[in-house]
Amino acid sequence: MSTPTTALHAEYDRVITARFVTKRDGSPMHCITCNATLVQGTALAAVNSAKQWHSYCPDCAADMAVQIRGLFARLIEMGVTVPDATQDLVRAFLAAEGANTFLAAKRALMALRDDAGKAAAEAVRAERVAALQGDPVFTGLALATTPGLLSERDRSFAESLATQWEQKGRLSERQMPYAIKLADKARKADAKGTVTLDWTAEVSATIEGFGLRDGYYAVDHVGTIDHQDTTFVRVLTGDKGVRYMRHIVGGQGETPAGGLDWCHKVLAAIRAQGVDESMYRYGRQIGRCCLCHRPLTDLPSRQAGIGPVCGAR
Repeated sequence: MSTPTTALHAEYDRVITARFVTKRDGSPMHCITCNATLVQGTALAAVNSAKQWHSYCPDCAADMAVQIRGLFARLIEMGVTVPDATQDLVRAFLAAEGANTFLAAKRALMALRDDAGKAAAEAVRAERVAALQGDPVFTGLALATTPGLLSERDRSFAESLATQWEQKGRLSERQMPYAIKLADKARKADAKGTVTLDWTAEVSATIEGFGLRDGYYAVDHVGTIDHQDTTFVRVLTGDKGVRYMRHIVGGQGETPAGGLDWCHKVLAAIRAQGVDESMYRYGRQIGRCCLCHRPLTDLPSRQAGIGPVCGAR
């Protein structure tokens, strides 16, 4: 049944009495603006033109000024500094200079609130990833997400488990055996790819001399395939401390490096371009961290080519 609420009808296509005030797990739902716990029978739900449903307490549903004050209170709790322009818009509304002015202010404040929530979630996730770096199962699981190392099915499963671990800080007892199995499988596959040739020591010395970290690099194309414009490689350290390099070929994952001459040309290109810039270029072009190869999920990381945890090392 529609509920006549002018404050909400100004920006929503439809407003009804909320049918649900709890989530699937039984936890309470909250007002989208002031964060008050919703009460059955008094809460309202509204849907916009994008088919997104928002829940409101009765006070916020009835009064735009209450909504804006609720948003301000939540932003202050988050430690967000509200831009002067947004403050001016709110002052204009509170001085009764027009509802349209208020709606613009409200949308700007809600965007700030959402950004603050996302930033807080990313900070928590970064702390968890940093704490997990010493866990052999987690690091093995991260290795299993490397394209071409395992089957696409295993890689996708490892990606899902690693992401859940980062977001929740743990895996369930049921999930952990699968994580251990994938981590072991990834390490065995990675060890098989170690190149042992008579010129390995020479390449290892060059890698060490250039100061390359283990990770992923991108340079202008070095090779014989005309249609390629970029060469991607991975630098690793073997069990005995020997440094070596793999060629990352599109659609085929990693393959052993293409010979002594080719290795020297790639390493020279990395040095000429700059070690750090070559790594960041890989991250920017592929969309994965140039050190740990985890997906870059936020804009600053994608622009930098390295994730917040690895970037702080």
